[in-house]
Amino acid sequence: MYVKHYRNFIQEHYKQSRDKTLKLELNREYFWTSDGENESKIQCKEIIDMWETGNQIFVRIQGGQAFILPKNSLQELDALIVFLKDLAVKLEVKYEVDLNWKWR
Repeated sequence: MYVKHYRNFIQEHYKQSRDKTLKLELNREYFWTSDGENESKIQCKEIIDMWETGNQIFVRIQGGQAFILPKNSLQELDALIVFLKDLAVKLEVKYEVDLNWKWR
C-alpha cells in the first residue's frame, strides 16, 4: 500500500527531474549536490541520522528532507559506508543497519 502511494507521489511531483543525473560529493563538512542546473550545499551538522537497508542508504537532515542513495547506483559503496559510519560517530548521530528492511 505505501509503495504505491509513494511511487504515485514521486511520479507526480518529481516528473520533471526523474531522468536527471544528480552529482553528489561528500566530505566531513558538507554534502554538495548538482543536477547540472542547480547546486546545493548542506552542512553535515544538519544530519539527524542515517539508515542503511539492503537497497538504499538514507541520510536524514533537518527540515524533514533526506538523501536517498540507491546502493546499486553508487560507486565505491564499501568506502562510502565506512565514510558515513565514521561521519556518524563524529557527529554523534545514529547509523542504523537493517539489511532486511522492505517498503510496505
